[in-house]
Amino acid sequence: MKKRILFVNDDSNYVAKLRSIVDKVQWKWDIHFTRSGREALNILKKEPYDVLICDVSLPDMNYTDLLKQVREQYPKIARIVLTSLQEKENTLRAIRLAHQCLLKSSVPDDLESKLNSIFNLHDLFINSNFRRIISQIDFLPSISFLYDETLRRLNSPNTSTRAIGELIAKDMGMTSTILRLVNSAFFGFAYRISDPVHAVNLLGLETVKTLVFSIKLFSQFQKENIEDLSIEDFWRHSLEVGILARRISTAERMKKQVIHDSFTAGLLHDVGKFIVAANLPDEYHAAISLAAKKKIEVSKAEQEVIGTTHAEIGAYLLGLWGLPEKVVEAVAFHHRPRERTPIYFTPLSAVYIANILRGEINSSGNTVGKRPELDMGYLLDLGLTKHLSMWQKICHSTHNDYKAIFKDSYVFST
Repeated sequence: MKKRILFVNDDSNYVAKLRSIVDKVQWKWDIHFTRSGREALNILKKEPYDVLICDVSLPDMNYTDLLKQVREQYPKIARIVLTSLQEKENTLRAIRLAHQCLLKSSVPDDLESKLNSIFNLHDLFINSNFRRIISQIDFLPSISFLYDETLRRLNSPNTSTRAIGELIAKDMGMTSTILRLVNSAFFGFAYRISDPVHAVNLLGLETVKTLVFSIKLFSQFQKENIEDLSIEDFWRHSLEVGILARRISTAERMKKQVIHDSFTAGLLHDVGKFIVAANLPDEYHAAISLAAKKKIEVSKAEQEVIGTTHAEIGAYLLGLWGLPEKVVEAVAFHHRPRERTPIYFTPLSAVYIANILRGEINSSGNTVGKRPELDMGYLLDLGLTKHLSMWQKICHSTHNDYKAIFKDSYVFST
């Protein structure tokens, strides 16, 4: 069936421009227009849609009210907001309710690629039941002590963008939010940004303060543990995989963008695990129990129990939020990299290798199920089998220096 898109906009001149754009793609998508929020809600009652694209200025209701009702009543729908440079405050607020923000002037260039990305995610990564859960997630919560320290430093007159960026880069929740915002079309950057420090520098301290204090787009975990998932262990593993992936990419003499993508993808590679544990605790517990009973990998147990894996769930959320494609790809396939034809070393390679090597030297002894093992055929395809001993040394060095992770500069040392 054709994917269905509903535009909500009452500017007749702009709608005429939109129609001229969408006429070119009408053959592959079913596209409809309406002028008001209330009309949009009435249409959604009668027919299902895959994407809602609304203007921040509506004649009959606040756009946030429309987005809230769509999120609650039709959670499978992807929500996109059209905004302008003169509507910065509205755009920042829209991030909480919309999956992505598009600059009105950039729509002719960006719209088709954005929609293609969303529909590819629908088709490849996730079933419709999980789309309902994921579409209702506004942001990911933060580790308490990092959240508190970020607030403290933002309140300090002597803080710097780099200091804030380095703190944010240690946290999955704040990193995903900052990258989601800076990669929105509203800011108009011609390239995708995956380095949290660079993102904070581009946004500026005042915008970050607005996000934290006025819009409250950051929040902290309300409890230390979710059943079957220790938040502290989860964070430690994710951060160390990110650091290790960065170091491996650096050792492979990759370009800066690949190194940044590797770190961020490593930091975020298991966010789907948190989503499942927090939203479907019974299913997550069943998967953990099955992995332990059958002595199989947790991702394989997840596939049996819930019909997908935490990797696909995390990738769907990050892709929906518009994070860089290479980051999403690395998150999606970090347990099965050979499903992406291995031609050369990528962030996916770095995260895959880092995740397994980190697991091999994990001394906690509390791993559930079977540990994943390195696919030597994959390394052979990349022509990198001789590099394994070097990566193992890097891994041991990273693990032995783990306490240094808490130092502000450590995340960015190579």
